[in-house]
Amino acid sequence: PPLFDRMVGIDIRPRVVRVAREALGSDAEILEADARELTPATHDVVLICDVLHLMTFDEQERVIDAARRSLTERGVLVIREADAAGGWRFAAVRIGNQLKALVLRRWRQRFYFRTQSQWSALFAAHGLAVTALPNGEGTPFASVLFRLTEAPVVSARDRTPAHAG
Repeated sequence: PPLFDRMVGIDIRPRVVRVAREALGSDAEILEADARELTPATHDVVLICDVLHLMTFDEQERVIDAARRSLTERGVLVIREADAAGGWRFAAVRIGNQLKALVLRRWRQRFYFRTQSQWSALFAAHGLAVTALPNGEGTPFASVLFRLTEAPVVSARDRTPAHAG
């Protein structure tokens, strides 16, 4: 696995932040913050795991855009999210999220899931090259791991058909 000079974790939940700080000690900086409100610093890798579906579609776009803008020239954005086209395995994701919302007394919690192709289209619309890898094997859940990098810029000359001219 790659080695990083600095690792930063972000979570909005105080208990999760406390547990992460205890577990990681000085190996990572753990911030109690809302990813929707952060100003991006520069990063080689950004990991967003199982949280975008908890944000409205507009908030998802803002977080993805901020993450993309924070990447270094060869940076990588890694996102894991549920695939709403995942059949019974997606039903397991939905049920799990609804049960968690009930336990946490978030009766009106809404979820904003997308299919793998919808996620891919969203990432591409933000200038990202998309590689999607199934990520639910060995689990009852339908999730996809997306590896995203800055899409190569295609010049007008590159788009001109070879026979034109």
